[in-house]
Amino acid sequence: MSRRPATLLATAATLALALPATSLAAGFGPPRGLRYGAPAPLPGRAAVVLNEDALGVAVADTGGTLASGAAGPHTLATAFTNGVFLDRKTFTPTNTAVGPDNGQLAPYAHTGLAIAGLHRTHTASQAVLSFGRLGPNRAQAGALHPVGPAGLQAHAPVLAADPAGDLAMAFAVCRDGGCRSSLVYLATRRAGSSHITTTRVGTSTRTLPRVAVAINGRGDALAVWTDLERVRARVRTAGGTLRATQTVGATQRGSLAAPSAALSLHRAELVGWSTQVVHEGDPTAGEVRVAQSRGGAFAQTRLATLPALSGQSVASAVVRVAFGATGLRRLAWTGYDGGHFTVRTALLHGAANSGTASLVDAQTLSAPRDDAILDDLELAGPRTLVVLRSGLRGDEPQPGGEAVQVAEQRTASGPFALATVSGSDPVDGPADAALIPGRALVVYGATSMGARYVEEVG
Repeated sequence: MSRRPATLLATAATLALALPATSLAAGFGPPRGLRYGAPAPLPGRAAVVLNEDALGVAVADTGGTLASGAAGPHTLATAFTNGVFLDRKTFTPTNTAVGPDNGQLAPYAHTGLAIAGLHRTHTASQAVLSFGRLGPNRAQAGALHPVGPAGLQAHAPVLAADPAGDLAMAFAVCRDGGCRSSLVYLATRRAGSSHITTTRVGTSTRTLPRVAVAINGRGDALAVWTDLERVRARVRTAGGTLRATQTVGATQRGSLAAPSAALSLHRAELVGWSTQVVHEGDPTAGEVRVAQSRGGAFAQTRLATLPALSGQSVASAVVRVAFGATGLRRLAWTGYDGGHFTVRTALLHGAANSGTASLVDAQTLSAPRDDAILDDLELAGPRTLVVLRSGLRGDEPQPGGEAVQVAEQRTASGPFALATVSGSDPVDGPADAALIPGRALVVYGATSMGARYVEEVG
């Protein structure tokens, strides 16, 4: 088996020549509030998931801080059924939050809903995992199971589920107030069981680790985290074997953007990350990279170079990676070209154990002369949906404000169709998407209007 050194490919020239996404009207309806009969929509930033039966839920966090004396942080939810979002309900107890800044949700099977988040006290925060249900009229969280050590400061967990209900959750825990020493945990659950196996998979010093997690269709789990100046990865097989820690590649201490991870049915690992960091408000130059492995050395590919522009760092999604239904490796990332931040996509071609790779079907999705950043990447069957926000140089809003856009590809390759879906809404913050065959939802925050959503029915 070839183990040639990791190779950084010079792809910038190829990508600069790629044509922008075809500007066609998408089939999304007009923006609507995340509410039904109730006057108040979900507040602020929201996240959304859909299951195979087109039942879904959107969640957002609310409440005061523990020190304020008001109701502590908790999560509100509105269920999606028959094409509408129902009245919002309280989803978690006071001082437990599972919204987009505190946790994640993952549907599985016909009614299963995995819920990961944080429970806070005045002195600590602890990761929690719940096995809930997604029904035709409501979404419900189950009992909250504490995961990992108590009495320390856990940070927002990330969650993945396969269709059968195998779950994987990764999170970082700071040992001290300054996060000078941190632990990284991977928690797994086999489908049909209530037993949670929690394993410490790594450590980090002098900086908070950024984490990602993935699971494949047979229950193997992959945890990825940043460790000072390296990105690490570790696989726990469905049978319970914890494999050795792997070094994915180099980064810079204090990189802000979380990595992205995917794991194929045959345990091919795919990881994307950004090396850019921010010092006193100004970013360093950095790179966006992707690497792949099948149990051995990772082979790297450089996707983009991010410049050191005052106040214009990219700390949002930056890069997303995913395996398609046929094993295609889809990438989407924020780059910089011709004086503008751009959103790009490509397929990664080349065996995971070959040591080399190339980008095919490379395209620039954002419109010419627009600045834009990546928010989300979703795959369902042969279809790909990329969500981006224009009107941003890095994370810095530009005159005219932000707009939520979607780029769609309905076949495994070929041009994307780009459309603005937020209308005249004043967009505030990242957007999130859910995609299944026949339906797509995109939710986003709107200043003074609460969360909004647009829907496409195929």
